[in-house]
Amino acid sequence: MYADDLILMASSVTMIQEMIKICEMEAEYIDMVFNASKSMALRIGNRFNQTCTPVNVGGNNIPFVLKARYLGFYVRQLC
Repeated sequence: MYADDLILMASSVTMIQEMIKICEMEAEYIDMVFNASKSMALRIGNRFNQTCTPVNVGGNNIPFVLKARYLGFYVRQLC
């Protein structure tokens, strides 16, 4: 089973990590795992470039990016 293009949005990196934990627990019930190498995190706001705790999936860190492509459209941080 494959699930494509899952987007999680939250007001903080901590909340995103909590949401990922919930998704991982639920995915475990249906024998599904998330692939950190195909995942990315995009921070938007005044503090987008500040150092913070990494977000991880399955014990692997997700890279922070400055832009992401979704359905042919780019979402990016405006500096």
